[in-house]
Amino acid sequence: MCTICDNQYIFSTKQRIQLSKELNIDTLVQEAINQLYNDRQIDKPTQQALLQSHYEPLKQAVNEGFGKIEYNSPNYEFLKQLQTNTAVFAAFKNHAYIKEMVGLLKDQEGNLRSRESFKAEALKIDSTYRTTYLDAEYDTAVRTARLATQWQKIQKNKKLYPNLRYLLTKSSQPDEKHLKYVGIVAPVDSVFWQTHYPPNRWRCQCGVEQTDDEATDIPSNLPPVDKGFDFNAGADKMIFTVESSKYYKQANALDKKTLAVAANRIVAKEFSKDAPFKKIYESKNGGFVEMHDESYKDNKVDSLKKNAILLANNGEQVKILPPINDPDLRKKLIPESIVNNSKTPDFWLIKQELSLELKEVEGKSKNSIKRPFSTAKGQSANLIIEIPEAYPFDLKEVKTMIKNKLNQPESIIYKDAEIWLNFKGLLIYNPHKKQ
Repeated sequence: MCTICDNQYIFSTKQRIQLSKELNIDTLVQEAINQLYNDRQIDKPTQQALLQSHYEPLKQAVNEGFGKIEYNSPNYEFLKQLQTNTAVFAAFKNHAYIKEMVGLLKDQEGNLRSRESFKAEALKIDSTYRTTYLDAEYDTAVRTARLATQWQKIQKNKKLYPNLRYLLTKSSQPDEKHLKYVGIVAPVDSVFWQTHYPPNRWRCQCGVEQTDDEATDIPSNLPPVDKGFDFNAGADKMIFTVESSKYYKQANALDKKTLAVAANRIVAKEFSKDAPFKKIYESKNGGFVEMHDESYKDNKVDSLKKNAILLANNGEQVKILPPINDPDLRKKLIPESIVNNSKTPDFWLIKQELSLELKEVEGKSKNSIKRPFSTAKGQSANLIIEIPEAYPFDLKEVKTMIKNKLNQPESIIYKDAEIWLNFKGLLIYNPHKKQ
């Protein structure tokens, strides 16, 4: 990694201290070292926590370079792609970090080190990954994110300014190879920028400017860009070329697949945390429906929206709750009063502070009306029951069947429940109490 640049973006001492406190890194590393010495492996929760500790500073670097954005804007999705790439890079870094520690369990003669000797060597590895490597990676991630966002602006303005000029680095000790790129002017969409768009090595401080000046000739004998940097961050939507990294080379085929999946989950979870509930419907009487992006993963989403709109037209303020099992996400997105339930109900009625579960009647027998009550247990005692068009009983008969069901001893949990009936598009509140 090159260290000849002057002005560097650094992961500051303040940031390190704050992150260490938030993620309890010192204790985490000690636990990993103990597990390796005692069991020759690290358990999955500790591996995941270590991955987060390597990803977090790089995520902050990308955010610093990218700048502030609005949720659900095109740039928001672009940032998510950059962060996903960064998380995958961090996952391979974490894998290499653990693998190096494992290799230190035995000394050069093949003998098992003492616990204290192993700990001392392992902490050296930890320091190398969290300082020497991270310092270069953080600086490069900030610069790459900045140039990636600049590329998006370049694309928007290329009709007015169709060319780019390679600028002289801000370093007082410029890379001799990069000096040969300086002054080249090429069209925005030239293949030259697919490989020579900066940064072009670790801590590279080169840049570009958009211009309407005439394009220059591109010398045929230009030195190649360092391997792993011959890409365009804005066009390719990535911060690191993961497959060119030394970390990637230390993983086998199965590990590569597993690590990529783990990284994608981290980013999906974090972006879900930040995503708000969005209003998708508003009625004239003050009712509305709010929905979270995660709610679209529910396999009955169309039915949820249809019934939520029906409730909103009745004046209810409805949140369609996402089907989430992750404890951290549940605390963020699910109302506190139901966050510890074994299952997530479908709706939250905001004004009433009431959870509500949607159940559809399946089948055409009288017994079909009983099933929603038994299947709703663990989600919510409050129900909205949808009766399909093909159900062969009229409204009066359906009300009677519900009333008879709720009068049975096993239905005591529904004694004080709120029940809505969607009878073929007609919404009825507490049908068992109205004849």
